[in-house]
Amino acid sequence: STDVSSHHQRRSSADSVGGMTRDRLGSHGNISRGSECGGTPAGAATTRRIPRWALQDESAIVMKDGHPVPVGTLLHHHSLLHAQQQSCGGGSSSQSHPQYVVTPTWRLKERMKTVGVCLVLALNIGTDPPDLDKPSPCAKLQCWLDPTSISRAKAKERIGERLEQQYAKWQQRSKLKYRRALDPTVDMVRDLCSRMRESARGERVLLHYNGHGVPRPTANGEVWLFDKHHTNYIPLSVTDLRRWIGRPSVVVLDCSGAGVLMPFFTTPLSDGTAGAGGGAVSYQRSSSVNSVTMDPLDDASGGGYGAEYLKAIRDTIVLCPTSQGEWLPLNPEFPADIFTSCLTTPIPIALRWFVHQNSPLGTHGGLGLENLDDVADAIPGKLTDRKTPLGELNWIFTAITDTIAWNVLPSPLFQRLFRQDLLVASMFRNFLLADRVLRSLNCTPCSHPELPSTCHHPLWQAWDLAVETCLTQLVDAGYLKKG
Repeated sequence: STDVSSHHQRRSSADSVGGMTRDRLGSHGNISRGSECGGTPAGAATTRRIPRWALQDESAIVMKDGHPVPVGTLLHHHSLLHAQQQSCGGGSSSQSHPQYVVTPTWRLKERMKTVGVCLVLALNIGTDPPDLDKPSPCAKLQCWLDPTSISRAKAKERIGERLEQQYAKWQQRSKLKYRRALDPTVDMVRDLCSRMRESARGERVLLHYNGHGVPRPTANGEVWLFDKHHTNYIPLSVTDLRRWIGRPSVVVLDCSGAGVLMPFFTTPLSDGTAGAGGGAVSYQRSSSVNSVTMDPLDDASGGGYGAEYLKAIRDTIVLCPTSQGEWLPLNPEFPADIFTSCLTTPIPIALRWFVHQNSPLGTHGGLGLENLDDVADAIPGKLTDRKTPLGELNWIFTAITDTIAWNVLPSPLFQRLFRQDLLVASMFRNFLLADRVLRSLNCTPCSHPELPSTCHHPLWQAWDLAVETCLTQLVDAGYLKKG
């Protein structure tokens, strides 16, 4: 009993001394309510409740009501209360609290949500585009399915279903609405986009275009679809596509030479279809800020960004796997839709790429793994269960890509892309992986807003170490076999 009582005494004294750091201050912060209009002065209460080390540094961060607040802000708050307490000693019975509110700059007031996904798949299975001479063997997997193993009609239906499932994993809290157009005509795409925008209203819509079965986009800003009989290729202007899909929107262009369309997505629609690259906006800092059209976050974070750059996020976000004149990789060791795989199934493609990069002679780091292509499928667990090896890898991947983005992107841009919309955040985290994978295969991914390349960021070494450790443990546990 003596030990228990002494333990409670030590705990109570620790709470009274370290109340600031343990967030035990209540709704009134560090102020002792007995000090109002008499009692202990507020300055004394402040000195007692704030640790000494914090008083020496006004930029130190402490916890108040569950939120991080600078010590300098608290001291200013207490000085205002102290002045009020001195004035209320003159006979004023009513006490009013000062209107001083601490607003964290890291909390976004404006939230957005992606509510619909439009899938436009121009696959034309079994017929190669006229401008592409495929080698043999070459990449052929679409959504991890071999389309040549079943009939054409069943193949494109299953690919559409799988792509829906892959996108659904990234926004499980609220269900997305899906609309598919398989080997469509221009009228089918117009109807699909218009209906999705009508149902989404002011929310964000994602448009995924797969152009593996049609020629590359043209320099006039056109992608290719089909006629009713699937005998001719019909061009579709991306300017019309932008009008139909509306804004805000995310456009994923999985096709060769997709970068040639970027000027047509960055040019305002009111300027017509003139696609000279003047519409592109770089993310360099600006000395002048338009305070009328910017959100409080943009000013408070000190980034100095103009409204035009952040408008790209509120308007149309574009993700492309290749720049102008580049072809998608045809390496048979990777899927044909490698960009889609990076965006929607990052862990399997990251594992395959790691094994491929580290096993040029058929052995991985001395492990001598058998059947390297099935390494990702052999890892047990679920992506959503962190207690399993696969789930732990997913958590590590999310943490590393988030940290890379936080290190290389300015704060306003990071907040908009990685903290405002759940699906957009997942797409851009996975886009960092796509940048690493595709650049190793001689492709240059591009996006709007433009992001710097992160393929050589040192934190990728932490990811490689986690993958290697996981594979070593699975070999020791017998999940993976040696050759």
